[in-house]
Amino acid sequence: MIVGLNDYLAPATDGVHPMEHYRQCGYALPAVEASATFHAPLRAGDRIAIETTVTECGDASLVVSFSVSKRRDTEPDSDDGERAADGTVTFVLVDDDFEPTSLPEAVHNCVAERGDSLTE
Repeated sequence: MIVGLNDYLAPATDGVHPMEHYRQCGYALPAVEASATFHAPLRAGDRIAIETTVTECGDASLVVSFSVSKRRDTEPDSDDGERAADGTVTFVLVDDDFEPTSLPEAVHNCVAERGDSLTE
């Protein structure tokens, strides 16, 4: 299944946009570390597919790996093209004081339902 992080976490927030949901609850989920390797250029107008996988799910943090592929097919879930980039991003759930706070159980459940890592 090809899915971006917001779609990935939507079940944990009853379909509400996750970042908006957390903001309304007084939290933020900022990226605190990121790295990427670029394999092929992308140009304006290229169709792409992005796949995300949670590789680590700690108390307050998520490490998400991603891959970006060019799409040749017009099907929404197609990633039949050339690999363009891959990498990882670490997110930490923080409160209004920007202090780390535990991820909701619904996030851990969402990761488990997808079959991704539940590293603690």
